Amino acid sequence: MAGWVRRLRLDSRGRRNVVESGTNYGAAFGAMSDPEATVANCCAHGHAASRSSRVDPLTSYIPYDCVLKSHAQRDHEGYPMTVLLTGATGFIGSQVARALVAEGAKVVAIDREDGANSERLRDIATRLCIVQVDLNDDARVARLIDEHRPTTCIHLAWYAVPRDYLTSAENLSLVASSLKLARLLADAGCERFVAAGTCFEYDTSQGTLDEASRTLPRHLYSTCKLALFQMLQRFSDDRGLSFAWPRFFYQYGPFEQEGRLVPAVLGALLRGEQAKVSSGEQVRDFLHVADVATAVCKVASSSLTGAINIGSGEGVSVRTLVETLAEECERPELVLYGAIPQRAGDPARVVADNAKLRSTGWAPKFDLRAGLRDTVAARRRV
Repeated sequence: MAGWVRRLRLDSRGRRNVVESGTNYGAAFGAMSDPEATVANCCAHGHAASRSSRVDPLTSYIPYDCVLKSHAQRDHEGYPMTVLLTGATGFIGSQVARALVAEGAKVVAIDREDGANSERLRDIATRLCIVQVDLNDDARVARLIDEHRPTTCIHLAWYAVPRDYLTSAENLSLVASSLKLARLLADAGCERFVAAGTCFEYDTSQGTLDEASRTLPRHLYSTCKLALFQMLQRFSDDRGLSFAWPRFFYQYGPFEQEGRLVPAVLGALLRGEQAKVSSGEQVRDFLHVADVATAVCKVASSSLTGAINIGSGEGVSVRTLVETLAEECERPELVLYGAIPQRAGDPARVVADNAKLRSTGWAPKFDLRAGLRDTVAARRRV
């Protein structure tokens, strides 16, 4: 049974219904060594010591070996720390899930009720407790928390559609649902709450940004994020909840949403089409999504509180990124620089000072070329 996908949806009474099961990925990804994992109890408890060397080539940049924590680090059930992960099927969330199970955590992964993007978790689905629940349904979320009693929550769920996430009114709803989630977790005795912020909270005209840099959000999205950070910081201080706020800069990698820079250029080049871009003079801080995920996990397991920048700490021009991507695709002649005007008000330089993050011992695995090579290879295998 350990090789079978387990996916649950909580009904209106909080009962668990299996809505997807029977797809045996064990043959493709190596059998789990946990004999107690079943559809009935849903959760992979982190007993697997290692996996088969045969892994999904799309996600081979995260190791699958599962290293159990010491007894001192285990939760009240006797298993490794229990992590509630929202946004688990997202671009970043799916990689955080993968990094957590590699560390031996018991992961309760909240999936969207429509199951969108669940393919991002298909290679590790047997090692997660995947629950489909709407975060706006307070009663069902409360029952979920009461059942699993997470010691840590990593809250990544947010509206992220490229065309309108900066202005969407969904940002307002997500502030409210995030505050209610924090309250429910605190009431249940959760010890650590980690929620996603953005570099757009800062005054990005400052160039290189540390956590003390002046804030000046310019969109509804970043305004809501900053307001949420400030409210959660006050709430966590009052309730004794350890709270960290990773601020993401610019990430790329396999399974990134279409419509963003790297997948848009990469898709065009692999189809043999012209890739139209701006002059690319802007400097940004790019980090492979697998390195973003390990950074989040380092923050979650640390004692750091408040804002923490998640970036490489290195500035790279957009043109350099596109040139490197084109070289890895062996189609540099297809890129048309300056074909798209630079956006008005676009800051010249946005780079993270990541000294606070590096204090945890975190270091990236990928440099820019290696990360883009991994991204190209993954896209070619799709």
